[in-house]
Amino acid sequence: MAVSEYENDVGGTIREGKGYPPFRFQFTLDLHELKLMSETLYRLFVKEPIFALQLTKNVLFCACLLIKTCLPLQKNDFQIVPFLKNLTEINDVSFIFLKPTNILLSLQGFLFSKTTIGKYIRSSFYCCQTKFCPGNNCQRYFEISKIFCPNCCNPMKEYIPSTDVGDEILCHFVSTSAYNKKKRFQSLPVKLKDELCYVTDLSLGESYIITGRLHNNFFEAMNITRSKTELLNDLTIPETIENLYLEIRLVKKNNIPVPIIAIGNDSLNIQILFNAAGKLTEKYLVNFPTNSFIGGGGGAFKTGVKSDVICSEPGQFILGTKGVCNIGDWSKFKNEQTNHVCQTIERGQIALNNKGDFGKSNVDFSPLNSAIWTYWCNINKTINHLSKLKTLINENEHVNICLANLQTALKSSRETIETSPSVPVDDFKKFFKIINSKKISLSEEASQLIQNYFVASRRERPQCLPLNAIKTITTLSEAHARLALRNEILYEDAAGIIYLYEESISRIYGESITPYPKIIWNEQEPVHVWMSKQIKQFLLWLEEYILF
Repeated sequence: MAVSEYENDVGGTIREGKGYPPFRFQFTLDLHELKLMSETLYRLFVKEPIFALQLTKNVLFCACLLIKTCLPLQKNDFQIVPFLKNLTEINDVSFIFLKPTNILLSLQGFLFSKTTIGKYIRSSFYCCQTKFCPGNNCQRYFEISKIFCPNCCNPMKEYIPSTDVGDEILCHFVSTSAYNKKKRFQSLPVKLKDELCYVTDLSLGESYIITGRLHNNFFEAMNITRSKTELLNDLTIPETIENLYLEIRLVKKNNIPVPIIAIGNDSLNIQILFNAAGKLTEKYLVNFPTNSFIGGGGGAFKTGVKSDVICSEPGQFILGTKGVCNIGDWSKFKNEQTNHVCQTIERGQIALNNKGDFGKSNVDFSPLNSAIWTYWCNINKTINHLSKLKTLINENEHVNICLANLQTALKSSRETIETSPSVPVDDFKKFFKIINSKKISLSEEASQLIQNYFVASRRERPQCLPLNAIKTITTLSEAHARLALRNEILYEDAAGIIYLYEESISRIYGESITPYPKIIWNEQEPVHVWMSKQIKQFLLWLEEYILF
């Protein structure tokens, strides 16, 4: 039936004496079913895929010859395109010590750069132009080079209208181990051809599994899938975890990342806190050079003078997708750099050009899916340029006193803490992945509380709370509900995040007209009891503050 459709499409072209397009046969190859049907054929496809595809091509060609057709079909007129499925049994190899081979390989790495969809020549139709050539040879060739007639040995002329052109994307992948090892990594050029260009939405900084063959200069992909994070199904968490003092929110693609700026007189405690929290995230990028900070989204440039293909490379913010970018000391950046960060956060988009310019009309954008962390310790400067950042943590003298009181309380209750088991960092990360996969809904009470607080705070001090603070408070409230293993954001989740917001805003911009009451901690009193009293008093004040 496929041959009949092909004959109807190209029959008129052949009768006019023109060249004709090749016969492309696409099929899905399920390796698991193939192994059940024939172990020998399965091994042939895995070990020698080129030979197996050539064998399949010859079988199809012989089958077409048995069909009555007027087409002068030749072997080179056939092109078979397999789509691979169930690749779990393909050997996974490392990026290190790769050598060209015919064996099917499976690699996992993150996408470092990609081009827009361009064109490449699959095959060309050549005819001999010699007047007295005995063969008058005309056939299709897959080699892109100068073709000579096999009969008269004269150069053959390409018939341009019959040239078969396909789509192609050139990518560069880097090993996933590049995130946690301090050394140089060599990228691997990967070519995605034809239907693979549209199989999946390629995002810079994301991790993918590619299957195919390794040539001398590039990797030819036959399948590409987005890698899925393995979750631990049976993970036992103790009923009481006293060592969980930090509520960390792992960035999900569909949610807004929460930027953090820590303010204080000493950067040591801030860095200790950031590094401890960064160990619990999927990605933690630090130590960016100042001179390459602009263009955190990477670059977008043409691959040639006459080419319309544009190549995109990731910057710091894209490489930190689903993770954290710790950009370090905020005061070391110039105004141009700080404005770039503020615009990136406010828009929720990353400008994909070399200068990170949002003003140009021809700039492509990518969603911001990485949390930006920074700190500010230069007390001599004003804090006006911090107003655009959504402040979450305030690390100053007041917090130092609280930390000292907390350490004293922990020493006094050391026996209780030592009886509880210590949870390893890896288990914490798996725990966060599990709770981050849950679907969370927002209750009406929590939504109303967040909106009322936003309206009341903007009415009293509009310069302190940014316009998109509602989204940030909602995201953090969701994180609190996840840590409590709830499927719904409750009133107390939103109230706890509002307490953090109010605490940081009052320490940076000053107290409110009606400040919330603060309970002095007694060293003889357990910390959780004192914190419970503090939150209860804060909730009473919050209800009055909203109605004020």
